[in-house]
Amino acid sequence: MSDDLAALWSDPKNWNRDGSYNCAADLRLFVPKRMGLGWTLNMAHPRAQTVIWSFLLAVIAFVVVIGLMAARGTR
Repeated sequence: MSDDLAALWSDPKNWNRDGSYNCAADLRLFVPKRMGLGWTLNMAHPRAQTVIWSFLLAVIAFVVVIGLMAARGTR
């Protein structure tokens, strides 16, 4: 991680109370979590909304398909 990105990442003003990262100056879509393992979404990134909506649509599609399969199996 470059020094500039490390400075943005470690600035407490770029982190919300809920642990979400929100920094428009940081061009990364995913950043390392502040606590624990893994990555979190940079909510200020222009593509963040696309990622969130894509994930939600995938979950809804999965639930609908499982519901249709369950309904079909009960006939």
